[in-house]
Amino acid sequence: MSFSVISESSIRRRDSLDDLSYSDIEGIEHDVNMKMRVEHEAANSPTTPEEPGFISGPATVLERDPIYFCEIVMLQVEDRVFSVPKSGLIEHGTHFQTLLETCKTGVGSSESNPIVLEGVSKIHFHNFLRLIYPFRGVDIPSGDEHWLGILDLATKWGFNDIRAVALTSLEHLFIPTPPHPSAYAKAIYGLHLCQKYNIHEHLQAQYEILVTSIAPLNRNALLAGGIDEETIVAVMEMREKWLCGMLWGQALTPGVGIDVGDDDVGGGLSLPLRLSAKKIVGDYFRTRMGSSALTVEEVDAEVAVRELEEKWVNEIVEHLKKVKEEKMARAKEEKRRKEEERKRKEEEKALEGKARKARIAELQEEEDQERERREREEEEERRRLYEEEEEMKKRLEEEEAAIVAAGIEAARIADKAETQRVARELLLKRRRTATHRKVGTRTCSGGA
Repeated sequence: MSFSVISESSIRRRDSLDDLSYSDIEGIEHDVNMKMRVEHEAANSPTTPEEPGFISGPATVLERDPIYFCEIVMLQVEDRVFSVPKSGLIEHGTHFQTLLETCKTGVGSSESNPIVLEGVSKIHFHNFLRLIYPFRGVDIPSGDEHWLGILDLATKWGFNDIRAVALTSLEHLFIPTPPHPSAYAKAIYGLHLCQKYNIHEHLQAQYEILVTSIAPLNRNALLAGGIDEETIVAVMEMREKWLCGMLWGQALTPGVGIDVGDDDVGGGLSLPLRLSAKKIVGDYFRTRMGSSALTVEEVDAEVAVRELEEKWVNEIVEHLKKVKEEKMARAKEEKRRKEEERKRKEEEKALEGKARKARIAELQEEEDQERERREREEEEERRRLYEEEEEMKKRLEEEEAAIVAAGIEAARIADKAETQRVARELLLKRRRTATHRKVGTRTCSGGA
């Protein structure tokens, strides 16, 4: 396992710009081993009288490998403890070397007494250590947030190799693009990062993007993006110069050197030169006062850059026109679609109205038919009840007539029976009377 970030040639000392060779490393480690051997022998030398009969011999001292013998240091970041080889931190900068040299004895030697790093994120420090100690099977960090945290720590602690690796991974944040509305916010963020972390190699490109921005520059947006007031004023001035040159400036003539000074257009002295944003920003970085003379070669290069810049601007203008036309076409299509949708809904509503009316008429017809059916059934029921009632009346009349006839017959039979009974009674009565008369006659005859 190697504790270098890229290779052995990337190991640098903060107090010297020369690369450390293997002979230098072996010399340093030899001095350290000799010092540690002396300390070890002193620590193991007897301080009390030897026991009788004990014969002491020379102590065996093991040799420490000049590279693969690591002293461990304990570091605490937030609520996490890290245990790493001390050499990996010392070799890459003086911050931890000074920190470790000034620590009290015992600090950083155990998990219960670590060196505390204040104001550091444990996630960012973890990713930072992944570059210093690239263990096998552990991937390097990914994502802009992680690399920005590594860039912050590497810049603050002076780890130039780690900083270079982080900038390479974040290079897409600073790549200049042709003028485009979306490049505005990206350039503000890129300029903020360049100023915060002293990234000089990408600084000028961010100025150029802001100067040639199609979107209007907004001071509040720049301030919110972390850009200071002085930089905002400078960007506004360079943008004004670039825009005036694009609108009213005179073009440079290839093959002719021109002295670029402060043109007084209002005074009628001369028209401003049509300079590219690259030239304007370059002059700003070279000097903020006076004028600079353009040589023939610089004029030729400037003409080429300006033509490319004008081409970019024309392309983005054409792109914006096309976007506007497409937007208008989409709006027109959307309007047509909405009109068709409205007509469709009206037709559906009309059809629904017709269908509703037809349905209402159908329901009304069904209701009328049902009412007629019920009326017919009720009429039939009334007729049936009437017929039943008439039939019942007829039967009752017949029964009454039969009863009357039966009564008359019964009365006649009763009268006849009564007459017969009376006749029988009269007959019996006559017979009894006749009998009495006969008896009386006999009686009278016997007495006589």
